[in-house]
Amino acid sequence: MIFKDKLGYVVNNETRNKTNTKNYTLLNDDFIYEATFKTNKIRKEGCVIGRSGGNMGIYVQPLIIKWCWFKIEDNNVIYDDIVYSLQENKVKQFTTVKVVKIADKFNMYINGDLYATKDCGDLFDYSNQPIYVGVGNPYSNDNQYWFNGQIKEVKIYHNSTEIDNNLYLWYNFEFNSKFKTFDISGNGNHGEIYESNEYKKEKNIEFNKLARPAKIV
Repeated sequence: MIFKDKLGYVVNNETRNKTNTKNYTLLNDDFIYEATFKTNKIRKEGCVIGRSGGNMGIYVQPLIIKWCWFKIEDNNVIYDDIVYSLQENKVKQFTTVKVVKIADKFNMYINGDLYATKDCGDLFDYSNQPIYVGVGNPYSNDNQYWFNGQIKEVKIYHNSTEIDNNLYLWYNFEFNSKFKTFDISGNGNHGEIYESNEYKKEKNIEFNKLARPAKIV
């Protein structure tokens, strides 16, 4: 799916009708975040998939992919990351990034190969923080980080073992409605679309150009 014009999805703890079978509590220990994506020419930092608050997730910058998080040290909130440098000619190629948390370590894989391992420390409390795809936090003026490019697939596992029973969500962006992208893991953790006011206004203008004028009687 192409992400542009401030398009993103939020994954809530519970769906509106409370039909999802798994919620955030399963993500408090070990987990896996995986995404396959490619970017347009990056001018600003963007979020592929992550959690808000002290931002944790897969982010992109010019010629950089990183897994970032916040941790607590001496009662202070500290930023940390694992950074992978892209070659100029590979910026627009699909890259698969997988981050596995096992106990107190993050293991970052690039296209199936282990790239780096790093202590995660005492993680910031993400237990109530929303999950976003294509944006860091659309409701924060200083923390939006819209992604500009194509995301082919994202997965989250609520365990460090990569098996179907441990899937929390899985989007391939082939099953969408106007309002959501569907979770094909079967757990009902669908992504609800977020559209900025500017995007909605542009859509309304496009619709009004194509729609027949109202009949006055």
